[in-house]
Amino acid sequence: MMKKQTNPMNVAGLLVVTLLAVVCVSAQTPAPQPAVTPIPARAVEDPKAPAGWRRYQFGEAPIFSVILPSQPEATAEGAPGLPTAVVNLYITTNDNAVYAASRLQGLGVNMETAPEAARATFFKNYVEGFTRGFHSSLAQNNITHELKMLPPTKVRAANREAFQQDFTVGPLTGRAQLTFAGTAAFCIITVWNPHTPAVDREAFLNSFQLTGTPK
Repeated sequence: MMKKQTNPMNVAGLLVVTLLAVVCVSAQTPAPQPAVTPIPARAVEDPKAPAGWRRYQFGEAPIFSVILPSQPEATAEGAPGLPTAVVNLYITTNDNAVYAASRLQGLGVNMETAPEAARATFFKNYVEGFTRGFHSSLAQNNITHELKMLPPTKVRAANREAFQQDFTVGPLTGRAQLTFAGTAAFCIITVWNPHTPAVDREAFLNSFQLTGTPK
């Protein structure tokens, strides 16, 4: 068993805070954001889901979905510095891992046709902002482990180009994957401990789907 202070169940709240905090890592003196109602998570049947797990859909055009071990907690916020952008975040945990999915809408530019450098920078800022913020949050709670970032790679997800990066924080391992569709970006992140069954994290990471034409 892992030490209590590094169990993902104990850092799930820090993960939520950090994800929301780094939606726009380059924002300058962000103004207060109006309340945003999150898009609800809708459970649908999927015969490929492991026993006890279900597929959850988040929003329309395109429909974003992943397989999760339980009903996720949904939150939504505006993005400082991006007046038309909204991030919907969905997060859940089990005994061995944290699973998160985020839908960033209204980025103001079609990121699919944006220059490669712009898309790579967006991914770099999002993932590095998250991982470093997560690492800092752990340190503030007396959980001190070294953060290590592996080189980012390109993969295919839902028949689209995606950016992917692995990282470690002590005994915890994480993976972030981000895909663009029109003026939206879709990110999945999981952080797991050494005892997480490979079938669990693969069930989540391989379940990413985008259905329909983006606006």
